[in-house]
Amino acid sequence: MKKINFIIFVSALMVSQINAQLSFGINTNQQYNNNPFQSPIPIESLVSTYDFTISNNMNEYELSYYGSYINLIKIPERNFYWHQLAFTKNDSVTSLGVVAEQRIGKDVYTYFDFKNIYVFYSRNLTNDFFNININPLLSYNTYDEIKILNNIKLTLNYKISKSLENGTTLFLGGSFNFKKYLNPTQSGYYTYLDSNNVLHKEFYTDQNINSLVNLSSYVRIAQSVTETTGLAFQYANKTIFNKISDTNKELNVIYGDESAIFDDPANLQGNFYAVELTQIFMEDWQLRLGYYLNKKYYPTQGVYEDSENYFLNKMRTDKQTIFGISISKAFTFDFLNESNLNLSLNFQSINNNSNSYWFNYKNTTFGINLGYQF
Repeated sequence: MKKINFIIFVSALMVSQINAQLSFGINTNQQYNNNPFQSPIPIESLVSTYDFTISNNMNEYELSYYGSYINLIKIPERNFYWHQLAFTKNDSVTSLGVVAEQRIGKDVYTYFDFKNIYVFYSRNLTNDFFNININPLLSYNTYDEIKILNNIKLTLNYKISKSLENGTTLFLGGSFNFKKYLNPTQSGYYTYLDSNNVLHKEFYTDQNINSLVNLSSYVRIAQSVTETTGLAFQYANKTIFNKISDTNKELNVIYGDESAIFDDPANLQGNFYAVELTQIFMEDWQLRLGYYLNKKYYPTQGVYEDSENYFLNKMRTDKQTIFGISISKAFTFDFLNESNLNLSLNFQSINNNSNSYWFNYKNTTFGINLGYQF
């Protein structure tokens, strides 16, 4: 009920702005996924995603709401809703704003729920040689049931680009991340029954790291081969500067790790390679092929040698390959005020080879995506 009331409130707020331009978008993705939780014990399911966007453009200002409901057909108890509210100010050079987002799980599967709010600023700088973008961001992240992972993160992104006359565009970029954990120490009591069926109560204290510093950088070369063909190569590196003690790795068994569960790139390091091909055919159809090789290291995690035995004196290491292909086309309807219908067909295959049992998996997805903007 709270979620419905919030959506009604946001919609009413947007519609009340008489001198603003409203835009709406709806999108659905229907997908077969043979391993949606990327586990060594896969459970296949059809996955239906339903998205909608309401945007209110008031000259340089924009208020937008985005909602997404993910429905796992065979595992409905794992369905969840994710939504985001954003207020931004944009002009030709700068952009700034504040964004709030939340994940809402069902019933007993609220463990992965989180809230996040961040402010950002982006500025484009142009001279006779380069185009430069600088983008600082400050975020506050809380996990409803994993308080020890609550944190504040400061990120500074940069990108430098240069276009050459031969159709080559060069990119150099990266980001600096500083994450400060707000509750690095957590304590309490837990109970258990021993082999004699006697109940015991013991006190525990868990200690997380206080902070984490991560630096990432990348080089990208994009080449226009013909008027309808483009090719791109990219190399990226991520490095963590902290020394992680074995006692901190124990948290992975109990709470999980943001780098895997919440896809936080600040908690992993390694080398990442990509090659991408884009082909335009039949005038306005687009074909995209991508191959990605990722060598990832997780200093905050130990290793599961099997499903139960966890070792702190080792570091989780993954070698991941990804192949993806998509075909897309945008249809414009002039008689409907130039509204757009976007269609895409997508296929992706992931092979993640890990020295840690619970992260050794394969994942294949294929589906259709349909979106309408008006």
